[in-house]
Amino acid sequence: MPASVKKLSKDSIFKIAIILYILGSLVYIGYQQWQNFQRNVVAEATRQGQTAALNSVLQLASGCNAFTVEANGTRVQLVNISCLQGAPTDTTEQPTESETPAPPVNEEPAQ
Repeated sequence: MPASVKKLSKDSIFKIAIILYILGSLVYIGYQQWQNFQRNVVAEATRQGQTAALNSVLQLASGCNAFTVEANGTRVQLVNISCLQGAPTDTTEQPTESETPAPPVNEEPAQ
């Protein structure tokens, strides 16, 4: 063995192992934090996009003109129901699950 190569003692090997373990742990923790940050940024951007899209639809629906909405290759035309002739002005009341609508009356002409 050449004289320039020092023999490492158990103490110095232990110190090197501890330093490598700490460095490896810091790299792993940093990587996990970076991944978490990226997921949070994407989630927040998605929420903001959904809010902006909904606000845009609500703004378009505030008028009484039909407007087109397209998603995933499907295109539909929407209109604000309160603009339809004879529509009630308050559309917030919906029947509850306990309230069942009355069955349709079958009116047959008398013979």
